[in-house]
Amino acid sequence: MNVMSKAIEPGRPGEGPPSAGQIEAVRKLPDNAKPNFPAVTRRLSSEIYFGEERYRLEQERAFRRLPLAIAPSAMLAPGTYVCRNGYGVPIIVTRDKQGEAHAFLNACRHRGSRLVQDEDAKKAGLFVCPYHAWSYDLAGKLRGVPREEVFEPLDKQALGLVELKSEERGGIIWVKIDKDADDDFSHVSDELISDLDALGVADMYLFAHRRHDVAGNWKLILDTFLEGYHVIRLHANTLGNRFEDTVTQVDRLGSHLRQTSGRPKFTRVLAEERAHSIDLIRRAVTFVYTLVPNCALIVSQDYVNLLVFSPQGPARTLVDNFMLTNRDPADDEKLRDKWQRSLDLTDGQAFPEDFFASAECQVGLSSGAAPDVYLGGLETAMIVYHDLLDEILGQGAAA
Repeated sequence: MNVMSKAIEPGRPGEGPPSAGQIEAVRKLPDNAKPNFPAVTRRLSSEIYFGEERYRLEQERAFRRLPLAIAPSAMLAPGTYVCRNGYGVPIIVTRDKQGEAHAFLNACRHRGSRLVQDEDAKKAGLFVCPYHAWSYDLAGKLRGVPREEVFEPLDKQALGLVELKSEERGGIIWVKIDKDADDDFSHVSDELISDLDALGVADMYLFAHRRHDVAGNWKLILDTFLEGYHVIRLHANTLGNRFEDTVTQVDRLGSHLRQTSGRPKFTRVLAEERAHSIDLIRRAVTFVYTLVPNCALIVSQDYVNLLVFSPQGPARTLVDNFMLTNRDPADDEKLRDKWQRSLDLTDGQAFPEDFFASAECQVGLSSGAAPDVYLGGLETAMIVYHDLLDEILGQGAAA
């Protein structure tokens, strides 16, 4: 993986095919003018959004057992690091000078002090503890101990930073945050990685990183990216006029989800004409991926948003929005201005509308006024996701 490689130019035909799964999903869509919306009614217990026991179970069986999408590959150039604190476990993610990514507990082996606090990527040759100045390199090795003679002989090889199990696939750095976790990364399914590779996520560029603090359960926020029912309604004054109610094809990619829906005026003929090029397909459909348990990857025409929802308690969530572009923003001022307008619209207006709705739901559901949440035919991905999460937690499926 070369995070510095040049990405495919958006809209240039023939520069890369979609995955077989992406093409199959697109071919299952009806013309937007001929929808056949499914009529279903499913219920979820509202307790899953505020119950302390449910929250504890999610932390134990999902967040501490599964590989989590900690950061996009584009965030780290060789010789850089970033601090990630969203899961109650202090983590440093690094890319050494050879280009290999690592994840460590952000704690000095001397007295446990955090080494760094930066949430944006920084260049560094060494981490120097601010307390007693023990130093470590980007591969986690202990390199320096001031006044080392005042200690009995130290085994520096055994006193490196505690490394967490990690893998870099599909343009994402996946980490198991439990230091005693096994090295099973089969959760990061080949089907998902095939799609991310077709999109070229590993070769994208980090345009922006924004963080939001939302007074809502993490699943309530994720739910807004699992259905299109709200889009032309909640976002009526922002981006709602760019979408229309459509049938969504929902597919499981191992333990993850792909939603595929037609953009306005989508037809199957149009899809077949563009089936040879992922960039042209992205102009005809919207792909949204749910990286279980807690991320959404939203695919636009020449950029993607990776949204990471980090629960801080049953009713508080940190949301990190990573906007990744197909080309280096430094190469083209017009494209840079266009992407900035997109960022202002999404992160500045539409996403806050989603967060507002989630916080309002949190208040209402926590009051006990609605013991059940009802899901209809435009929310089928929510049904699939919550059943999948229940499988992971060992709970019963939605009613």
